[in-house]
Amino acid sequence: MNHFNEEQFLNSVKKFCKNVGSVNREKGAKMVVAYAIRENQFDMVEVFTYLKTQLKRVYPESTQMMKSIPDWYLKLTARHLGMTPKMLAIELTIDTIGWIRLVNHLASMEENQEETTTHIEKRKHTRRTNRENQTPVVVGIEEHKPIRGRHRRQIVQLNMDGTIVKEWDSAGAAATHLGKESLRSSIIKCCQGDSKYPSVKGFIWKYKTEENSKELAAA
Repeated sequence: MNHFNEEQFLNSVKKFCKNVGSVNREKGAKMVVAYAIRENQFDMVEVFTYLKTQLKRVYPESTQMMKSIPDWYLKLTARHLGMTPKMLAIELTIDTIGWIRLVNHLASMEENQEETTTHIEKRKHTRRTNRENQTPVVVGIEEHKPIRGRHRRQIVQLNMDGTIVKEWDSAGAAATHLGKESLRSSIIKCCQGDSKYPSVKGFIWKYKTEENSKELAAA
């Protein structure tokens, strides 16, 4: 019996997945895991502990599923099957979520991790280059979107006829005044001229400018 090794286990899963072409049946997916265990002669408890870790990472709902299984059932059935209650709970949870989903996740893990690492390194390099060149980072379509807690833009509240009602320090402050913080994003979209949000709560909202500031002062 060998101690569990993640790299060897994942390599075996990938190999068996390639051999079967596509894992499209629950029983076949479960057999892929069984073959990977058998090929490397891994300790079953260590393998299931690893599978539990992956379940929590990819399917957070799995934790609640394991807790929902009665202890008396786990102890009684596990003893009959020659398993530990924890192993049985993990297996029953995977049966519910689906072995196909788990195996497909395992088969793509290394590739995804490499892509993630490369993406993070590119972002770090871009930020470092921008700092050195003192070049502002382009945010794209969200360029003018105010960021909560930073660079907040003042906004102006207007009646539907265009008369100014009040000036606000931020969209969040206006939304709080209206009694619903979730309106913040709608107010921002209205300020940005989104056609889906011509008004919010019976008012027109605009970012504060020199022009409407003069109107507000005159009022």
